[in-house]
Amino acid sequence: MRQSPLFGLNRFCLKLLSISMMLAIYPAGLSYAADTQPNQPAAPSSQNIPAQAKTKTQAKTQAAPPLKIVLMGIPDNMKPQILQELSLFEEQQNSEKKSDTLTPQALHQRLQLLYQQSLSEIHEALKPIGYYHTEVTGNFSKDNIATYKINLGPPVIIKNVDIQIIGDGKDDKALQQLVNKSGLTAGAILVHAQYEKLKETLLDKATQKGYFDAKFDQNQIQIQLLDNQAFIILHFNTGARYHFGAVTFDQTSFNPKSYLFKQTFLEGYIPFSRGEYYQASEFNLLQTQLSDSGYFKNVYIETQQDSQKHLVNINAKTQTLPAYEYIIGPGYGTETGPRILTGFKARHITDDGQKFSAQAQISNIYKNFTADYTIPGSNPVTDHFDIGVGQNYTDISAYYARDTFFGVEWASTHGHASRDIALKRHFIVFTPQNQASLYGEYLVPSVNYSYLDEVQQGYFKKGFLASLTIQGATDFLFSDTSFLQGIINGKFSIPFASENRILISGQIGATKASNFDNLPTTYRFYAGGLDSVLGYSYYSLGPSNAQGLTGGRDILTSSISLERHLFHQLSGLVLFNMGNAFNQFQDMKLQKAAGIGFSYRSLIGPLTLYISKPIHSDIQNGLSFNFSMGWYL
Repeated sequence: MRQSPLFGLNRFCLKLLSISMMLAIYPAGLSYAADTQPNQPAAPSSQNIPAQAKTKTQAKTQAAPPLKIVLMGIPDNMKPQILQELSLFEEQQNSEKKSDTLTPQALHQRLQLLYQQSLSEIHEALKPIGYYHTEVTGNFSKDNIATYKINLGPPVIIKNVDIQIIGDGKDDKALQQLVNKSGLTAGAILVHAQYEKLKETLLDKATQKGYFDAKFDQNQIQIQLLDNQAFIILHFNTGARYHFGAVTFDQTSFNPKSYLFKQTFLEGYIPFSRGEYYQASEFNLLQTQLSDSGYFKNVYIETQQDSQKHLVNINAKTQTLPAYEYIIGPGYGTETGPRILTGFKARHITDDGQKFSAQAQISNIYKNFTADYTIPGSNPVTDHFDIGVGQNYTDISAYYARDTFFGVEWASTHGHASRDIALKRHFIVFTPQNQASLYGEYLVPSVNYSYLDEVQQGYFKKGFLASLTIQGATDFLFSDTSFLQGIINGKFSIPFASENRILISGQIGATKASNFDNLPTTYRFYAGGLDSVLGYSYYSLGPSNAQGLTGGRDILTSSISLERHLFHQLSGLVLFNMGNAFNQFQDMKLQKAAGIGFSYRSLIGPLTLYISKPIHSDIQNGLSFNFSMGWYL
């Protein structure tokens, strides 16, 4: 059968189309062996491939040169900001994701296109920092090096600044301070970010201070490119400043059966008075103080603005915690051995916040039982009055003591400082090491001042904790022996280079007693162990007689350690400490020790292991292992 010429043409076209498709699938230069068996993949012949023709497989095995971006002609402090605006820089950041899907040739072509695009991006990136007449040239090499030569040209200079604050806030120092620190002054280079930041901070600060109707009457930048001059006009109208209005408490929205506290008791948590100017910090403090009071499970505070009277009315919705709470917590320490803490709280004794709590701590060396009845003060956030009873048992190698007591305590807190004033009646049975038991009754007034200031700085906290305790008794008033005692404790945490810190701690104490031999061991000083002198057994240091340790009138201990964050939640430290208890400062002999430690931050607090050894000691030798658990500076 005679075929039509068109049929032959069609077959030719089909072959040509097949070849085109193959070329699209397999890049030019691919060579396959002619004797490939059926159903087996063809292997490329490396001997027959010209040097300039690379297979796709070979191209992938030869990594493309890494992209490098060079900016010339601008100060170094400008470069990070310019780079962030370049598509080419974004490609560089994502190069690992792109390189495994593109051949070096295809990647080079893509980068070259982005390079051309970046020329105009540099122009646009320089305008917000005052350069509108830039010239950008450069080249993109076959080694994927993008070089930009930038001529900044003359900057746009601020010719005049018209910034006005009007309304109730026209004399507000906080708002004026933002203007003064904005950097927008005549003669300065125009930086758009400074202008936008000032607008944002003015609105934020105005809202924080109760100017809820604040707005910009005028806000514009006029630029004259021919003269390279800019004129800033910013008129900020604060409007009226709002005051705190009524504060109400809704105690049943969360749970209609919630326990109801007196309105007067809840008002003690309000840190402001009605009619005062609104401050966001005071509003937030109300939320914090209610949440931290220990009485509420949920606290939600909503506001309602009265635009006619310029008042902010507040409604605090609260949900009380359960009336009773039971506490149990196991623990372990090298000095105490296994230990357990149990406790009980009763929160709803009265509707003015009076509550009861009791707890017991039991370990191999001590047993403590206490019960307290707490009466909130007129300011329940800072003041409370406690009536307490308790009994403490201490059974260590240095002494045995049983202290039964009752008394009252007035505690107050102001900012970082706190003060506790107490008066307690003690009945103490005590036995110094290897000596006869004694009994004493004491009426002991005491005052304790403490100060804590800390802030997170890198991995560690920066701050210090200091306390002063003064206590005593007189044999003229329900006491068997007169004594006066003062104790100072301090701890300083000094971080540096974000991953390191120096930790310094110490204690100094002194006692004056009419008859020291009759003074209970609970008022004598001993050293050694955690929080004292590591490297020595717990309470193993101090004056002694032929029978054993007697304890000292005075004490001096100090410690310094260098701690470094290693990885994740683990840190390591090296330490040196020294100290002792003694009867006279001129006769003191400080025992020294050094060691290392490792601390892991767990959900229940830092877990720290110390390994230490005494230095030139005639009291104790060998390694000492101590373990502690709990939060610290």
